[in-house]
Amino acid sequence: MSGVLTTMAERLGPGMALLLIALLWAQPAMAAKPQRIVSTNVCTDQLLLSLVEPERILSLSYLSVDPRSSAYAAEAAPFPKNRGGAEAVLAMRPDLVVTGTYARPQSVALLRRFGVEVVTFDPAASLADVQRSILKMGKAVSEAERAAAKVARIDAALAALPPVADAAARPVYADYGLNGWTSGDGSLIADLAAKAGLRPYGDVAGFTGARQVSLEQFLTAPPDIIDIGDDFSDPPTLSVLQFRHPALRAVLAASETVSVPAKYTLCGTVRSLAALDLLVAARLAAEAR
Repeated sequence: MSGVLTTMAERLGPGMALLLIALLWAQPAMAAKPQRIVSTNVCTDQLLLSLVEPERILSLSYLSVDPRSSAYAAEAAPFPKNRGGAEAVLAMRPDLVVTGTYARPQSVALLRRFGVEVVTFDPAASLADVQRSILKMGKAVSEAERAAAKVARIDAALAALPPVADAAARPVYADYGLNGWTSGDGSLIADLAAKAGLRPYGDVAGFTGARQVSLEQFLTAPPDIIDIGDDFSDPPTLSVLQFRHPALRAVLAASETVSVPAKYTLCGTVRSLAALDLLVAARLAAEAR
């Protein structure tokens, strides 16, 4: 029934869709555990999938099955998808909606106006943020013990990291992406790099967050480890041409390289530990040089 209502809401104009929903809406009594959960954000999709049974999930965001964006793309495949529209979400009659802080405020306000509980999550800029988000999702879906177990798994992984041989001579790491976008402190990838025993490039170049670094600047102060990330050459774009520059190719040949898939760092989940493993291996290889 919810699928039919969702289709009708998407086909009707906003005014008629709201009228339809107002006539049909009958919010079910809140259960001890939310049983009809909708996620409208690729990061909350993954947190949700990691903590609750499939039968409690009504719908995930359309990006949930994008293998470049989601580390849970395979698990997300069976679920209906949504684009975050309040009318379509309301037609599913959820008892909980989870989404990102930057969701459309009009949609969030409308959901709450109809009595739907909406819990929003900030982007993760560190592993500590990841742990906080896991615990927050655990509380929202009444799965505190499962969430605590995942947080403990992250703590255990951090405790088991191989020590840094010389803290003053940590290899410099840069995730040099399309159009020169590079991360500094205040980003999840930089925090993972620091915990892996590396110096994020922003420390050397003097910036935080993400910034476009020119090829000239990058060549002037090349890092010890270069992360060129995912292959975005299919379909081809002009933004990948920089990786073909002979000067950059020479730097790549002389440096340790690693490729950390964006799906592990775009959103913070327990699977971000896979990125940490890759960075530690790169650090050990650089130290062996």
